[in-house]
Amino acid sequence: MLSVTTVTSVAAGLQERRLIEYRGGHVRILDREKLEAAVCDCYQITKQLHANLYKKLVPDCANSLHGDAVDTLSVS
Repeated sequence: MLSVTTVTSVAAGLQERRLIEYRGGHVRILDREKLEAAVCDCYQITKQLHANLYKKLVPDCANSLHGDAVDTLSVS
């Protein structure tokens, strides 16, 4: 588990680079392409595992995971 200090520090760095917006425990991805380029290889691996999981559980749902929706995430 990550500490709040670690999350805040990493989020601040990504926000300074205008890749995300981080406010009040909510993260909004501003530039997905650049953010994906900035992260480690484990992101692509996790993304693929996640997509494969949903393909197996809900076949019709897999395609909707990769739309143009605004990406947001709440962290606590």
